[in-house]
Amino acid sequence: MKICILCNQQGNNLNSDYILKFGKLLESVGVNVIVIADTEHYAFKKAQEIELSIIPVETSDGGLTFKSTYSLNKALKKEAPDALIVCQKENISAAAFLKKSALPKNAKLVYLQTEIFSKEVSGFWSGLKDSIWSSKLIKQIDLWITPLAINLMFNKENLPVEESKMTYLFPSIHLDNFLDTDALKVELQIPEGETLIGIIEGVEENANASVLIETIDRLHKDGCMVNGMILLAEKGRYSAKRLALYQQVIDLKLEDHIEIFSSDQLTEQQFIHISDILLLPEMSVFKSLEAFAAGTLLIVSKCAASEKLIEKGDLGLFSNFEAQQLSDAIKEYMDDVLMADILSEKGKGQIDKSGGETVFVRKFLDLLAGKNRFLQN
Repeated sequence: MKICILCNQQGNNLNSDYILKFGKLLESVGVNVIVIADTEHYAFKKAQEIELSIIPVETSDGGLTFKSTYSLNKALKKEAPDALIVCQKENISAAAFLKKSALPKNAKLVYLQTEIFSKEVSGFWSGLKDSIWSSKLIKQIDLWITPLAINLMFNKENLPVEESKMTYLFPSIHLDNFLDTDALKVELQIPEGETLIGIIEGVEENANASVLIETIDRLHKDGCMVNGMILLAEKGRYSAKRLALYQQVIDLKLEDHIEIFSSDQLTEQQFIHISDILLLPEMSVFKSLEAFAAGTLLIVSKCAASEKLIEKGDLGLFSNFEAQQLSDAIKEYMDDVLMADILSEKGKGQIDKSGGETVFVRKFLDLLAGKNRFLQN
């Protein structure tokens, strides 16, 4: 069997790590995997590093150029894959056209959803739902795999996808962890013994980092000696966003208690592993999985999807993302000796790594073959 994975959009690096790990797992059971990736993007360089086959493409403003589309069509006709996997919603339209123009007649188009979304999360179909082609494009999808069953309930009434094409499969994938967190903290000049509360700021403008700063301020006023960390998606240590956040830190006299990192200083995996507590205002399967693997406590926004994710790892709390409620949840956690002991174990027993990945890959291939349509995890 031959499977292509479309990664031409510049996506979240941690998500890319997991998707490419999935590609290596498919290879381990005899599948021929080819990654389609932009030569300038992280996924291309990572695929090279882990020795996956690649079809290189070039993009312009997030979309395939005319030249790259022509060469990609030729390459796909030559490779004749059995399936094309798309992992980003922005790629659905490109993948649908590729299915029509370049894939073999019986090849399947699979949308492997990496985001967690619900009725409360707006914008998932931004750029798609207003298109006159949207329903026709989405109907090209042969198999839609979502990480949580709760997503099916949210989307059955909204998506022009046949119910028989939608199913769920929890991604039991684990990144290799060669991180020396103690050495990393020394390199970053983080003193030993500090309780570190981290938040990863998204690309879009929002106030999540500011909420963390306000939360640290409240905790200090209540006598809790904790420190905050912010990881910005953008590179550059002197960006306007970074400087604005530092001004807020200075105004609250928290210069010695909050550090702001840029993406050229730390990867998301490194950031999650050095955090003792990770604030997760928007649900993310792979950030959650990495936190479970690291033994990092999650504090996640309250929604049905987050409750399901917490069940998977049993190491997390819920809170509305407002400074007072977050500080209350953190104080309660830090006062609980039992919970502190759980954290000190750094994830022992949270993820079963004995054969879980192989089972996940086999279930995926069964779904691709039309077997076991509704899988429970």
